[in-house]
Amino acid sequence: MNTNLQNKLSMWMVLRDFLRVNTATTDPLPGFATLFVLLNGTVEQVLVIMNALGTDTKGNAGEKRLTREQLVLKATELAAIVRAYAVMAGNARLQQQMNISKSSLAVLSDSSLLASTQEIYNKALELAGAIKEYGGTQEMIETLQGLITQYMLLIPAPRTAIDEHKHTQEELLAVMQAGDTTVDKMDALVETIRFANPLFYSDYYTRRKIIKTGHRTRSLQLWVVDDESGEPLAKANVTVRAKAGSELWKSVKNTGEQGGTFINDLDAGEYLYEVAIGGYSTATGSFFINDGIMTEVIVRLKK
Repeated sequence: MNTNLQNKLSMWMVLRDFLRVNTATTDPLPGFATLFVLLNGTVEQVLVIMNALGTDTKGNAGEKRLTREQLVLKATELAAIVRAYAVMAGNARLQQQMNISKSSLAVLSDSSLLASTQEIYNKALELAGAIKEYGGTQEMIETLQGLITQYMLLIPAPRTAIDEHKHTQEELLAVMQAGDTTVDKMDALVETIRFANPLFYSDYYTRRKIIKTGHRTRSLQLWVVDDESGEPLAKANVTVRAKAGSELWKSVKNTGEQGGTFINDLDAGEYLYEVAIGGYSTATGSFFINDGIMTEVIVRLKK
């Protein structure tokens, strides 16, 4: 599961826990309660598939406990910094939101801990410039998000569901797409109360944002050059797709002035590429991505 999917799942979990305590606002919206059930089911299904795929969720209890302790500690530290800023800025609402202790986080359930720590991260990231003088560094913010993602992946899914099903990467992407559809419908319903309930609307979209982690890995560096001269070709159209389940994942980019383009956070596996530019024959081929290793591809186009 790549970083982009992890970030989206993290957002869904935060949104789910927010909606769980705001049913008085959402239940009157037609069909919203059903959509919430679908979102909750999607989150659980994704966690099950992640386990079946062996996505770093087999870690033992000791690893989970250690990660939880680190998460609680870092979240408490960052919340105190944001709270100090809120006190000095006279922002009573933010001050109350960040009135968080280590002991209060330590007793939360897994999902509630993820929701609470993600909210701390969201606020810290939003106020990154303002909290610098209080000791809130970009490194601290990125470390917190990394711990959130790591802990999320250590939460065990129901064992029976894993044993009964054989899951694939394509199934994971299909489930994620279904989740996108569910959340898009939620968005449409929330828009209808934008002016009637502006506070809920604002809080909903604060949690609706997908927060990208600072830990990105360049998976592919692709160069396009003239076959005869070796000169780089700018503005070449590059299409990259997964060989398996190609209808579910595709990236289209143009090369820069130096003839290059790149893609971050690709899952391990085989990919296909197609490169085209006016005046040259279209080139196709394939390459493999291995975890933690950047693959470099040079495509030579013939006139």
